[in-house]
Amino acid sequence: MDGAHRKLSLSDPVGGVTDFSGGAVLQRITGLPGAAKLALAPDSAMRYAALPDADAIAAISTTTHDVTAR
Repeated sequence: MDGAHRKLSLSDPVGGVTDFSGGAVLQRITGLPGAAKLALAPDSAMRYAALPDADAIAAISTTTHDVTAR
C-alpha cells in the first residue's frame, strides 16, 4: 500500500506488477516475469519487485510506472 500516492500494488508471477486505486486498475507493468515480494522505498518514490526467476530486483518509479533499473 502506497499511502503517499493512494494506490495498492500487487505482484503477479505471470503478469508482472499491477497498480490499483479506488478499485480501478491504474497501470500494468509487464515484462517482469515471476514478480514477487514488493517493497516500497521509505520516501514512496520507488518500489522494488523481486524477480527470483531472473535472479534480479526491478526498481519501478511510483509516479511514471517505468522500470528504471534491474
